[in-house]
Amino acid sequence: MIDLIDVHAGYGRIEVLRGISLNVPRGTVTALLGPNGAGKSTLVKVLSGQLRATSGHVHLGGVHVNDAAPDELARAGLCTIPEGRAIFPNLTVAENLRLMRGDPAVVYERFPKLGTRRGQLAGSMSGGEQQMLAFSRALVTDPAVLVIDELSMGLAPVVVAELYEVVAELASSGVTMLVVEQFAETASAVADQVVVMAHGEIATGSDLATVYFGGAS
Repeated sequence: MIDLIDVHAGYGRIEVLRGISLNVPRGTVTALLGPNGAGKSTLVKVLSGQLRATSGHVHLGGVHVNDAAPDELARAGLCTIPEGRAIFPNLTVAENLRLMRGDPAVVYERFPKLGTRRGQLAGSMSGGEQQMLAFSRALVTDPAVLVIDELSMGLAPVVVAELYEVVAELASSGVTMLVVEQFAETASAVADQVVVMAHGEIATGSDLATVYFGGAS
């Protein structure tokens, strides 16, 4: 469903992605792991159309999408939950969901806590509740492909466990997911495959040992 072939990308003269090749089969969960600075968030930007690859090929569902804009990718079924949540803090829970033009009843069923707070300003909620809302804004679009950047960042373990239960449920329903994480344990438990990035490349062999045993967090 997601297929990257020798993708290079960066900012100006600084190359961040150095020949990334990655395949995420339809209806599976891929955990993309690696330390800060590995290039994971840059890869998410390329996938979501926020950053154009300087070379290589990006395919979504077998269609070449290198030059596709974010709204075109969204219409094709790709939804991204960015690092930092990107909710509207001055709007209520219900208003945040209404902007996505989906059925909020689906959300309130999965996250009953949000249902009890539908009239509350999003910015006044806890970090875990805000991440639930960010997740929910993606769910109401009924995505075919879901890219999640640092789902567990700054959250209590009990909240992380709840969110990853939803990831597992979505996977069983056929949604293709790329879950980007810094910490291996949280995402690998629900993943069909685990890929590690280091220094803008897919890590293999001795590089894997360096990432996890050489001092990188």
